[in-house]
Amino acid sequence: MMKKNLRNLKYLLCMLASIALVGCSNAGEDLDIGTESISTSTESHDVENVDETAENAKAGDASADGSTTDASAATSETSTAGSFSGDLASYGLDTAKLAKEGIKVEKEIAPYGVVLSTEKEYACPFCGTVLESHISEAFQLDSKYSEHALKINEELRGKMSEGLKYEGIIGGQSEEDAYDGIAPSLPADDSECDYHKEEVEGNPGAGSTFCDEVHIIDNRYLLIDTSYYYYTGGVHGMSSADQIIYDLSTGESLKAQNFTKCTEEELKALVAEKVKEEYAKRPDDFYAKSADEAYKDAYDIISFDSSNIFFYDDKVTYRFNPYDIGPYGATFVDIDFSYKDFSGTDTLTRIK
Repeated sequence: MMKKNLRNLKYLLCMLASIALVGCSNAGEDLDIGTESISTSTESHDVENVDETAENAKAGDASADGSTTDASAATSETSTAGSFSGDLASYGLDTAKLAKEGIKVEKEIAPYGVVLSTEKEYACPFCGTVLESHISEAFQLDSKYSEHALKINEELRGKMSEGLKYEGIIGGQSEEDAYDGIAPSLPADDSECDYHKEEVEGNPGAGSTFCDEVHIIDNRYLLIDTSYYYYTGGVHGMSSADQIIYDLSTGESLKAQNFTKCTEEELKALVAEKVKEEYAKRPDDFYAKSADEAYKDAYDIISFDSSNIFFYDDKVTYRFNPYDIGPYGATFVDIDFSYKDFSGTDTLTRIK
């Protein structure tokens, strides 16, 4: 429960930071940090030690395009977050380039590595109203843990770049375009400027990606707990979570399916039965009015494709996001079960 409360506090702080944003920074440029290119602000940050809470972006002039800028076997050590004062060379990163391109070291997750953070805003090119702001983090693995660390780090920085893309969160994309897969774009004229000034100014849309916790199991599997916050207007935003998995012996990105032979129907039955048991302990965390209804609600939404399966040293967790099977106030609903139930093994073991 403490982890849930801390995670929700982070989301709240992120939303408050988004609301506080006014103006927008100068246009971003393509970044070159080591081996990865990212687009972001060129003025917002310095490389420095900072608190875990995201800082407000600096105000500026709107640009033409609207943008601104060792674990023991079968166990996982507990990572701890803190400030960082070491050398970034082992991560394939150049400190000077990071500083120039507005990327900072957000924190160290000892003993495994560091977390990078960057921000970006998008403003209407006609009225200058900030329409959307993003915060995106990326974990970077110390190269002593894998000969594939630089490749893994490059991919993780790519995910950070994806987290900065313009989403058209508030009025930026029609339902038809979204259905057809057409990417959102900034306003092409000033027809929406009155709406921007009256409804959006000071309260932009927001999208944030956070690296929460890192584990390494059996000296082989890197697991990165990641959470997301998305604000589209209204009383509060939406949060979700997933776990990024890498095989340190090969550098491969893995999915939950790599660790079990069970079918999706078997997964549904396993987790839904656990939900039914959990309902008896805390019915207020569910929409359902009975244990059987809770079983059905869970069964219908459970999927291997949802990325809601988390692996830890002594258990597997299926994490339901807010509103999946319960009210927003219930936050995340975690359903735990054993490796024996999930894969017939005693710990995290790659099967395919």
